[in-house]
Amino acid sequence: AHKIYGPKGAAALVLDKRIELKPLISGGGQERNLRSGTENVAAIVGFGAAVRIALERMGTENAELQRKRDDLQERLQRIPGTAVNGHPEQRLPNNLSITFSGVRGDQVMTAMSDVAVSAGSACLSEEVGESDYSHVLQAIGLDGASARSTLRFGLGRFTTDDEVEYTAARTAETVSMLRERSMIGTV
Repeated sequence: AHKIYGPKGAAALVLDKRIELKPLISGGGQERNLRSGTENVAAIVGFGAAVRIALERMGTENAELQRKRDDLQERLQRIPGTAVNGHPEQRLPNNLSITFSGVRGDQVMTAMSDVAVSAGSACLSEEVGESDYSHVLQAIGLDGASARSTLRFGLGRFTTDDEVEYTAARTAETVSMLRERSMIGTV
């Protein structure tokens, strides 16, 4: 539910009848013996409300998110050595994955503590080592250096135009500063 602004701890599970599920916690016998324990009624009601609101706003909200994402993308692409990852049109309206060559994404992220941004992809396992990188970024054709230079920007219902502008400016400043430091270290 939290992915659509609902409370954590509630979700819907759509099942294919051909798939056999086994309970994680045995006992109780709720939900055809698939779950035990007491339901979090408040979270379930909150999830229902979040679904209703999401369905009501989906069209206009997605268009607004896409506009802001495209604005952020256009601003970030002014930074030399950038490349947008993924399909140019068939992608989520609230997500932007972009590679900044010559800098490590985790260093950019750390240096921009005032901006909520992620390095790599959402599918990066905690078990991935220094020499490995996300299978998602591999699947779209990135090599290791490019994958480690990738940032993921997420936009949401409450993202403002001012925040988009600030994020782009702060990212440009940070990437430039880290590239300069990198050049100084190699001379």
